[in-house]
Amino acid sequence: MGTRLNKNIMVFDVDIGLDKVVAELAKASRRPDYIVLRRPREQADRFWFYVFDPAELMAYLKPAVEQVHGNAFPSLRECLPQLHESESAPVVPANITLPRWSERYDQGNRIAENFPVAVSNNKPTGVWEQGSSTANIPSRTSILEHLGVETSRSLGGSSSILTHIAGGIDINDILNRSFGAPSITRDGGATEPMRGPDIPDGLETVEESTQPANQIQQVFPAIDASSKHPLVGENITLSVSLKTQADPEVSGGVALPTAEPAFVFKLDVHLLCGQESRWDSLEYSQQGGTTKAATFSFTAPDVSPDASGNYPEREKLPVTVNFYYQNRWCGEGRRYLDLLLDETVAPLRRLPKPPESYWSKLIYLEQGAQPPDLLVRISKTGEHQYQWVCLSPHMQFDTSLSGSMILPQKAEDFVRDMFEQYSRTTLNEVRVNEIRGIGEHIYDSTPEAFRAAYWTLHGLSRTRGGVAFKNILFITDEPYIPWELMRIADQQRGPGVEAEFLSIRHAVGRWVADCSSRLPQQIPVQEMVASGSDYVGIPAVDPPLPWVKEELAWLGQHYQAKTVPLRSTDVLNFLKTGTAQAVHFACHGMMDSLNPLRSQLVMEDSPANLRPTVISANEVEVGLGKAHPLIFLNACQVGSSGASLSLMAGFPGAFLKAGASAVISPLWTISDEHAKTITEQFYQAAFANPGATLGEIMQDIHKQWADKQHLTFLAYVLYGDPQARVSFQPVT
Repeated sequence: MGTRLNKNIMVFDVDIGLDKVVAELAKASRRPDYIVLRRPREQADRFWFYVFDPAELMAYLKPAVEQVHGNAFPSLRECLPQLHESESAPVVPANITLPRWSERYDQGNRIAENFPVAVSNNKPTGVWEQGSSTANIPSRTSILEHLGVETSRSLGGSSSILTHIAGGIDINDILNRSFGAPSITRDGGATEPMRGPDIPDGLETVEESTQPANQIQQVFPAIDASSKHPLVGENITLSVSLKTQADPEVSGGVALPTAEPAFVFKLDVHLLCGQESRWDSLEYSQQGGTTKAATFSFTAPDVSPDASGNYPEREKLPVTVNFYYQNRWCGEGRRYLDLLLDETVAPLRRLPKPPESYWSKLIYLEQGAQPPDLLVRISKTGEHQYQWVCLSPHMQFDTSLSGSMILPQKAEDFVRDMFEQYSRTTLNEVRVNEIRGIGEHIYDSTPEAFRAAYWTLHGLSRTRGGVAFKNILFITDEPYIPWELMRIADQQRGPGVEAEFLSIRHAVGRWVADCSSRLPQQIPVQEMVASGSDYVGIPAVDPPLPWVKEELAWLGQHYQAKTVPLRSTDVLNFLKTGTAQAVHFACHGMMDSLNPLRSQLVMEDSPANLRPTVISANEVEVGLGKAHPLIFLNACQVGSSGASLSLMAGFPGAFLKAGASAVISPLWTISDEHAKTITEQFYQAAFANPGATLGEIMQDIHKQWADKQHLTFLAYVLYGDPQARVSFQPVT
């Protein structure tokens, strides 16, 4: 068992015509185990990839084939509207070997999408799978012979799709029978389920007919209303169900594991409509469909007055339902109702279909990744002006509240004036309370939209059966202010709630909006590299860092970290050619707030130091960047990114642009001794089995600041998904 790279694949670009695809499939001498589709991204030479079981792809294409007339053959892109960025398959460089299976590859939205694609120079070379191949047709058997069709037929010139594509062969036979797939068990094989010692770590046996397997089926929500055109104050009853076909008035979808046809999924359903927030359950099986619908009854709200205080005769009333299976968010559905002021208003003849949720499109999340409980997008709208938007899969927030804010001074000055002055000293009680006061000042500076959203979601989490509110992700154009360190203290909105820093109460991460779109929740690590120096005997660098030597030795002893000398040529060569998935720097750093591109990681051969422009260069992106490493910058002041040339600069932004999966770094000067302690705490928690999420680890580190009486424990910022976990399995 274990993992294997299946090279029996066929690859098509999504813009190829359907006739050419079917012709290639028809004349194939061997049934492919997987079909990989390649779709170009906006950036040059960047692609998304989609993995299909052949039978699944044929099922999607069959309706398009049946509608073809004459020579007008659509492309795959036109036939497959479900090819979205958020549904692309995980990608693994062809030179990377998967040592084992993990949950990361069991969370796709469609059959076979949970198998990663091995890619070399933007070309798929194989599909990683668990166990043996899913194919059960002999490799030398022609597809057409398998169908009992003569193979001597050539492609004809008839305009009929049945003859033009496959020389008179009934295309429906190809679609229906040539790629019939065997049932796929959890190990990826075609017959017996896994058992005994062959089961990889982290997986369990599956008894057929009683438990769903780890493939994915896509179903679609239906939201039926007692009236699509309710009057203000009228009672509305909604019935929520799941179907195999999309409802023309409902957007969204639900991903469920595939299972035996009779297996019944029991889902929790959360309704959001106006001020209504209600829960019910739903039962669904592939065989019986929805056997128990979720039902909700409530009174239609009033229409909202316009700016002049006048009431319009109608408005679109959005209805959103979120679906949860085994306490995991698995999809949503949205529709509009035509809310009428009174009975004199004529109903609309047709209701529009809502767009897909903005929060689900904002950033790329790997397959199966969960959205943050609270997503905060901070967009720069002018000089010192920013707009905040708060989004959550759990509820809709009041969008009428102001999300704008103006920073009264340069943000980097705020960090330097408020935090840097206390970074080198042990904090007494007065200083501890002053830091807390600074945190409350940061909270007070946030716009009304954020504070209202935070406390609304906080209140929902405190109710009986409330939703989880564990993590927050900031996607920000504002590079300096440590929003993680706002101290939530609001007796008006949260009376009786003890004041606390945001990153201590929640797992918090931030992301540089203009950098890489990768935001993974699974970071596999097989190889670790550390580079650092105590600078002893190097007169050009002062002061020395006596604890770094022990820090590097500890990493080598416990996690087999290989050492790269902290010299410019050695580090640069590693950045261009390295393959490590975890990289640790322990050194001096200097942040240039006036020109962040001139910030430096101080090398032993200083002044030949490394700047962000070196790290963000294409040579690093195609070098170390291919490994998408976790970066830990244990260096003073390198945690801040800065705005330069309208781009996000500084070291975190540079590493993210190069392809890093996450970056940990401090915002101000740190203590050498405490930095070593934090290093040990971080990797012990991240590399454990199972490891804590990166956000949880940062929570635990930040919690220590008051007891340790030192700002170093508050200094570290996570650039990454707070729900990300590291899977550490070093190659022996």
